[in-house]
Amino acid sequence: VLFRSQTVVVSFNTTNSIVTAYPYLPIAGTIIWVNGGANQNWSNPTNWNLGRVPTSTDIVLIPHIKGTNCVLDVNASISGLEIGDCADGGSDGLNLHGQTLVVNGPITIQRSAVFSLTGVSTLILTNTVITGTVDWESAIIAGTFTLSSNSVLNIVTASNDHQMGNCLVTNYGTVNWRDDVLYGGGGSQGTIIYNYGLWNAQDDRALNTTFFGGSIVFDNFGTFRKSGGTNTSQTS
Repeated sequence: VLFRSQTVVVSFNTTNSIVTAYPYLPIAGTIIWVNGGANQNWSNPTNWNLGRVPTSTDIVLIPHIKGTNCVLDVNASISGLEIGDCADGGSDGLNLHGQTLVVNGPITIQRSAVFSLTGVSTLILTNTVITGTVDWESAIIAGTFTLSSNSVLNIVTASNDHQMGNCLVTNYGTVNWRDDVLYGGGGSQGTIIYNYGLWNAQDDRALNTTFFGGSIVFDNFGTFRKSGGTNTSQTS
């Protein structure tokens, strides 16, 4: 259970002072980004409420701290991730910054928060349910994940680096795909996509096995829409 919209009160000797309205209170198994260091680096222990960097057993909470992004400057493995709401301004979120992040649990991105996959980053997922909006500009996604209903994956930017080899994807939300080839395939199962939501192809890009070999299977149980490029159509 996550307790939202709570107020944190910190005691300084005999005087109580309200320092901020965090979207979460600390609970067992969680670690909270507090942006208390001289930089925004994940590896800086003073940026975390427990005075240490997250471990593989931690659920990481990045609450609304106006206009700051946590920068993943080292490879990391965690048990879950939630990024808080920044509806009143700023660009709070997490930047993978070319590193590898392993998430063995759910990912939740609250309204207006930021989670962008850029550069030569790698996101490895294990039976992960993604809730919210993810902007995939470039990076490798591997493992197994489900995009939940009312959630959005934007595959954007002509980076020639959208790779999802040996990946099992189940979509119940909306995937908006444009600008770049989507590379998949690989050994064993290759890449398998189960679409139960909306897969919106906004131009003439293709699924391609150049980097991985093997096969890509796209099973459509929802709506596949070709909304841009040469010709348009829809299959449900």
